[in-house]
Amino acid sequence: STQTVVDPTLDGSTTGSGSVVFSVGTSSDTWNIGLQPSTTVFYPGSPYLPPCPNGSSATTLGKPTSATTSMDNPTNVNDPSGGVRTRLTVPANALPANNASQVTTVNLYPVKNPRKLELALPRGLRYVVASAASWITADGSVPVATKRVIMSITDAHIVAGDLIYQVTMKGLRRVGTVKTRGTVKIQFVRDPTFVVATR
Repeated sequence: STQTVVDPTLDGSTTGSGSVVFSVGTSSDTWNIGLQPSTTVFYPGSPYLPPCPNGSSATTLGKPTSATTSMDNPTNVNDPSGGVRTRLTVPANALPANNASQVTTVNLYPVKNPRKLELALPRGLRYVVASAASWITADGSVPVATKRVIMSITDAHIVAGDLIYQVTMKGLRRVGTVKTRGTVKIQFVRDPTFVVATR
């Protein structure tokens, strides 16, 4: 009524410990076991320098953490710098990833010099945190994502009611309000810089 199947992909840190137990309510069943191999292809990243997010400057941002997209799989990039934890999640197939000329390099930037962002805030607001993202394909294009990319910023200084601004070529544009203390999730389809500010 039970069958244990050894599975090396579940070994973890102990070789030979990985297995799966299948069970049914009778002992008269016939068991068939097969393996289905799968392959994920990762192409080299874009040869082009990562573009600065729309409206931001290289003097404001730090060195990005990067990852390349792979077909049919989500892409995650994490940047824990400066006590602010930021995670960028690109849904599967939201950006090109289907061949070596179309693979997309995704970049997540910390903010190393927030002074410009602080000065751009409306009067009466104080800077809390900021983060930025950009992407570029292997052929140098910067496409609009076909699904919403998610940026999650976690920091103890974020409180419910804080205001979220996006940096644009024309200045800051308010795009939302923080709902949960300590974290903010922002969705977008173009490369942005986001700033969280408090009253």
